[in-house]
Amino acid sequence: MGLWNYYFICKLILFWIGYIDFHILVNILFALVLILPIKNRFLRLNRIVLGILVAIALLYYDSKLPGFQRLLSAAPSLKGFTAEYMLELVSRFINPRIVQGLLLAILVISVLGLKLRITSFVLLFMLGAHPINEILQKYNPANHPPEAVACNDTDTPNGEGETIANLDTSDKNLDKMLADFYADQAKISVGFDSVKANPEAAFDIILFHICSLAWTDIEPADVGPMFADFDVLFKKFNSGASYSGPAAIRLLRGACGLQPHEALYTATASQCYLHDAFAQAGYQTQLMLNHDGNYENFLPSLQMRERGGWVAPLLGELGARVGMKAFYGSPIYDDLDVLTRWLDQKRSSISGPVALYYNTISLHDGNKLLNQTGGSTIETYNTRLKELISDYKKFLEVLKKTKRPTLVLFVPEHGASIRGDALQIPGMREIPSPEITMVPTGMNLVNFPGKDNWKQVVIDKPTSYTAAFTLIANLIHNNSAAVPLLDRMDIPKLPKTPFLAQNEQTLIMGYGSKYFLRDPSGKWSEYKSTGR
Repeated sequence: MGLWNYYFICKLILFWIGYIDFHILVNILFALVLILPIKNRFLRLNRIVLGILVAIALLYYDSKLPGFQRLLSAAPSLKGFTAEYMLELVSRFINPRIVQGLLLAILVISVLGLKLRITSFVLLFMLGAHPINEILQKYNPANHPPEAVACNDTDTPNGEGETIANLDTSDKNLDKMLADFYADQAKISVGFDSVKANPEAAFDIILFHICSLAWTDIEPADVGPMFADFDVLFKKFNSGASYSGPAAIRLLRGACGLQPHEALYTATASQCYLHDAFAQAGYQTQLMLNHDGNYENFLPSLQMRERGGWVAPLLGELGARVGMKAFYGSPIYDDLDVLTRWLDQKRSSISGPVALYYNTISLHDGNKLLNQTGGSTIETYNTRLKELISDYKKFLEVLKKTKRPTLVLFVPEHGASIRGDALQIPGMREIPSPEITMVPTGMNLVNFPGKDNWKQVVIDKPTSYTAAFTLIANLIHNNSAAVPLLDRMDIPKLPKTPFLAQNEQTLIMGYGSKYFLRDPSGKWSEYKSTGR
């Protein structure tokens, strides 16, 4: 096969280290076509040209990248990226250590080729690719999926103690589990009492929705200091999605259980929409972003009745200063400045309780600091994260000075996938893995009576949106200052949500001590995320 040997050798190495799949039958057929002797020079040249095209297509087929149809559907979104960000994304596909290793392998094989018939060995290795891979993976400690910081104890994804040996992991059973999950979730709804009869006991609600922050995006040394000020910390909160649009709809439908991805784009029961629930309870709803909301129609999706249903008028940036430039070139406004200006406006024009949905993309991949020259946006992530947390804490101090009871729910949409893994480059979120959807979620109860000597409440069971909004509903319902604040929350009765996260084409479900991925064809396999 001549130089084609190096193509297959490189693919085998990438397969054995977990970067791609290797479909034996089509690769063997391709190799046999390349081996066939052709005397006609014109036909040989044509085979080379066609072979290169087939080799590229076959490499993509063997890769773990999204299907070609998904790639085409995502193309319009890529058009909005800045040229600088596109170049950065392309560079992430190149791992210098892997490139160096492949070049070394090619050099060694070139030397061996002076004495041996390399083609014969390559064909043998191709036939034995999967048995060899099983042996390598068995003794490869990096093949075990890393646990998110939120799941670093002995508990399992869904809080169950079953081992994999006792579980039925057939496609049929996993399909049934999935159907049962959504059937159970469809029965869940959270009701909010009206605050109109007792407005003095009402508190404001701020939904602080953050793009691109998961437990695995945070340096271990920073985890404690960052979230020590939360009054309530959800350690195993699953956002259910790894893209902003679906995550926002899931949050704004958080009065009901998780729905299938396709159901997010059709109307649902009115009691599921938080906008309606808060409005009926006596809250004036408001909407504010620190960006224009134009990318992928994010803002219209929030406001559409059949999607997010948050029909409150957009307040805009209120003249806040620009903090950075977005990955698609538009301005991103400083979080603290936006929120402080909102608070000033609220105090001067609104007397009753307010429910604000605030969305920030300050941590989104591809954003550039105003003074940034060079360097990747991944390198600035930690800087931007610390600035966001600092702004959040400063805003809490501003809220305290108002003396107005305010509940702030800090909840990320999804993670940033800062480190990536063997299945996805850094920043890629096509697979909604627990490393991406397990997000640090917390509440701050600002100016609530009864918080003397308060110690952080940690909720350590698998949860999602209904747990957070059940807690809020409990505080509205039990509004007597005579009742201890912790008793008003009724933490033990908050609903548990088994792990399940879904995007348009992929879904991951927790079962026993493992995670299982359903691919676009409907087939299930155990999900293992290995580090890059």
